[in-house]
Amino acid sequence: MSDSPGFSRRNFMKRLGTGSLALTLAPVMGRSAAAAGPHGGGVSSSGAGGTPFELPRFFDCNRYLGPGFSTVPDFPTPASLVEEMDRLHIDRSLVWHTDARTAHPLNGNERLIKALADAEGGDRLVPAFVVAPSVSVAGPEHDAFVELVHRHDVRAFRYFPRSGEGGLEDLNPLIERLASRRPVLLLDCFESMGRGANLGRIIGFAERHPNLTLIFTNAMWVHHDRLYELMAARPNIRMETSLVHTYRTVEHVVEKFGAERMLFGTGYRSNYGAAIANLVHSPMTAAQREQVAHGNVEQLLQVRRPLRGGQTLQGDTLWHRLLRREVLGPLIIDAHAHMGYGGEWEDHHRPEFADHMSSALRYLDEMGVQRMIIAEHQTYRDGELGGLTRLEAGLADHRDRFNAYLSAQVFLQWDQPPTTAQLDEIFRRGFYVGFKTHTDHWQVPLTDERFIPMWEYANRHRLPILSHTWTTPNASPKLLREIAPRYPDAFFLLAHSGNRDRDVVEELMQDNLNVYLEWAGSFVNPDDWRPVMDRQGNQRILWGADGVGWEHRWGHSPAWEMGRFLSIGLSDERLIPMLGANMQRILAKNRFIDKS
Repeated sequence: MSDSPGFSRRNFMKRLGTGSLALTLAPVMGRSAAAAGPHGGGVSSSGAGGTPFELPRFFDCNRYLGPGFSTVPDFPTPASLVEEMDRLHIDRSLVWHTDARTAHPLNGNERLIKALADAEGGDRLVPAFVVAPSVSVAGPEHDAFVELVHRHDVRAFRYFPRSGEGGLEDLNPLIERLASRRPVLLLDCFESMGRGANLGRIIGFAERHPNLTLIFTNAMWVHHDRLYELMAARPNIRMETSLVHTYRTVEHVVEKFGAERMLFGTGYRSNYGAAIANLVHSPMTAAQREQVAHGNVEQLLQVRRPLRGGQTLQGDTLWHRLLRREVLGPLIIDAHAHMGYGGEWEDHHRPEFADHMSSALRYLDEMGVQRMIIAEHQTYRDGELGGLTRLEAGLADHRDRFNAYLSAQVFLQWDQPPTTAQLDEIFRRGFYVGFKTHTDHWQVPLTDERFIPMWEYANRHRLPILSHTWTTPNASPKLLREIAPRYPDAFFLLAHSGNRDRDVVEELMQDNLNVYLEWAGSFVNPDDWRPVMDRQGNQRILWGADGVGWEHRWGHSPAWEMGRFLSIGLSDERLIPMLGANMQRILAKNRFIDKS
């Protein structure tokens, strides 16, 4: 990583990759999303209407200030961060300054202190200093850093390892000198928990410093197994919630390690209120939720005046309803879902197919989602297309809630693709409503000629194709530049909204009215989503959660994805079409539907 503070947060995510039909739209009254007023010190947030509901108080352990994150900084000033905290009902935040992310962080840390001292509402922001080997080695810089720590009673620190440095061991002298303060050290999983990370060295570091607490931030499913190994080895290793977007993961950590090992954080601005909604919807006791929401970080930081009681949430926007765990109300169609068949399950809570189905139904009922469209992308058994598929038979008793995309593996796995007559028979039954591609898993490009019969069939019958899109050679949205205009009556749904290729997908949308963006997983591009919606409108963006379970692991948490969507800061009138009406319009074009 460069010494310059002008780093790109996209690099944080760069290493992530690989990674019914006819419904009635119920009349829905438009609702404006009311901005929450300041509520520091226990003042209730409020809005018009709704039943009062008590939320826990929130102390966010993963925020930042300053330039360096994209062209438009997320939080250039304390005031901009406090404004966002008010909007999301967050009382306090632990913050570091991006200017301190250098080989010599002292000046950036001093800049943080000055910014907080000069800011209105700065007392709600608790400083975390960035550390580096330069402040750990005995000398004037080390002494000045330690003096600054004591003068401002700083107990939390951030470390961003740099190329050419020795790693955590370089911090030993500093941590030993600060041991009496019981310091807290936060490490970003994308920088300290890569697949090449030496877990033994991390465990040894934590063991050497028993008065130190290590908190791993921005943990995603790709990190969980290694993180669980660390947490099992050392009680002074914990994690936070910002990017914990997979289903039942917060619940699993609380059950396995205890609520004290999980801390609340929100991370990038573009995560919005995802972690708040996920915590509210995760099954645990009220006391455990309070621990995670603010109690744990307060205990670690030895906060003299901890947050007390709850905060009353009163209002009737969709965001308020989600936080109250109410049925949301408008038409909602989940355009991107998965169910697994068990097998080589690699995740916690190993389920059977029936458990996937019951989990999906529970999510649909709790949020008021009318329909889920399941994306199959595995191979089929020989002869399976001659009758009901396993998925179709397994969901036969719930045909009013589920549809599916036929896996495009049918065009790859056999020497001859299915005949038109076979496809007609499948789609006439009404359970399958389109096709699904996952060319990263299959290791073939979207431009593979074997997909031509699929594009032609979808175009002929006006069917959607949900395609996994990612910034990879096989699944890049760039590959659709010639395909989408060639088949104007097919609908191209870009799962994950093209990953980081946002300029490409916006170009595709502008040039092709049959290209739509699907919401789930779009957080992997951490730029603010609101400008995209301003430019592209709300008629060709689709709600999807990418839950509840893939073939071998739990999928995304619907609460996390819905929380991120509804807390984006747009009015309900703008959000509602994307939740279901847009997908309903696509499904109604299907030429297999009897429109008489």
